[in-house]
Amino acid sequence: MAGEKTEKATPKKRRDARKEGNVFKSVEINNSITIIAAVLGFTVLWKSMLEGIKELFVFMISKGYQTYGLVNDKTFSSLLILCGKTITKVCGPLVILIMISGIAANYAQVGFLFVPKSIKPKAERISMLSGFKRIFSMKTLKDLIKSLLKISAVCVIAYSIFKSLIEETPSVMLLDLDNSIEYGVNKSLNIAFKILLAMVTISIIDYIFQFFEHEKKLKMSKQEIKDEYKTTEGNPEIKSRIKDTQRQFAMSRMMQQIPNADVVITNPTHYAVAIKYDRIKDNAPIVVAKGADLIAQKIKEIARENKIEIVESKELARSLFKTTEIGQEIPYELFNAVAEILAYIYTMKEKKKY
Repeated sequence: MAGEKTEKATPKKRRDARKEGNVFKSVEINNSITIIAAVLGFTVLWKSMLEGIKELFVFMISKGYQTYGLVNDKTFSSLLILCGKTITKVCGPLVILIMISGIAANYAQVGFLFVPKSIKPKAERISMLSGFKRIFSMKTLKDLIKSLLKISAVCVIAYSIFKSLIEETPSVMLLDLDNSIEYGVNKSLNIAFKILLAMVTISIIDYIFQFFEHEKKLKMSKQEIKDEYKTTEGNPEIKSRIKDTQRQFAMSRMMQQIPNADVVITNPTHYAVAIKYDRIKDNAPIVVAKGADLIAQKIKEIARENKIEIVESKELARSLFKTTEIGQEIPYELFNAVAEILAYIYTMKEKKKY
């Protein structure tokens, strides 16, 4: 079918889609990279985070009353500031790491992209009909299946680990506070890494799926490609007409230069080359017109009308036609041959004067 979208998107279609914010991106990849950064950051920072929290508790228990006294409006705000500073100090590095990883993951997939159109209010966003269509669309169904897969994977992994943890609980009760916390953190990280492995697997599958979905959305029909070509490159018929007009204009200008030529060298039927030489302005003779077949005949006709000498030289005419463009100086290797003809022409003109 003519309207069937079977062709890959053109570079222009991809650029236009990007301007509209329609870019290839897997949200699952972003989520996985962010969580990986969070887990790795917590693995490295959890001891220093724990120390910061312990310091706050020790201070509040041992010196809090002496420093702040009874809780009132003034002391409450001071306590809030102290807690805020502690939380910023304890959690700040991890939060910054998560933010950087999220931005880096998004930039790696999309690059820098700002689409003002995406934040403009649209009527269909508040339309109930459009809302129902979005809720019961294939995209929503795919997202639901994806979410169920993630939840199922997390539940299976969590169940298998918590089952063994329950069996170890009695022995953990005998540990002191520091060892209990370390045990709990290590087990939590173990769970997190196993869940991450499942999430990364789902992310890779989602990445491949999103890639093919994006490519499918961008596909074009053959007619769309033709229309795009006409828009960007111009209609072939119009371009052909413009070229014909330019060719005719160039031909007209060339014919106007023939009356100024010193000589026309022919071959004698196929080629004709008109040459002009100004001893003051030019370093070498210049080709002012050339042509083959019918154009060659026209050049000779104009030359006769304007009493321009026509000299027959088959090899020279052919060489000049093939090696020199209109407005260019003749090649160095043809200087002698052309000079002899020009010398002959100038001699003939001098004789005619007398």
